[in-house]
Amino acid sequence: MSAKFVAAINSMNKRKHYARVCRHQGKLRVEIDQCMLVSFDEIEDLVDRVPSFEELRQARRARLHVL
Repeated sequence: MSAKFVAAINSMNKRKHYARVCRHQGKLRVEIDQCMLVSFDEIEDLVDRVPSFEELRQARRARLHVL
């Protein structure tokens, strides 16, 4: 796990979100608030580009609608 990944998890937990690493369909993912699974790349975006969990959620929804 990278330092960015650990920082993102800590940031989520400090903001009162429940974030934990779990295995889903054979891959490691991050479960957020028991309602969303994200990849390591997506959780690192919280540190690099996305300032809040809500913006990450909106970005994922927009990307899913495009597919």
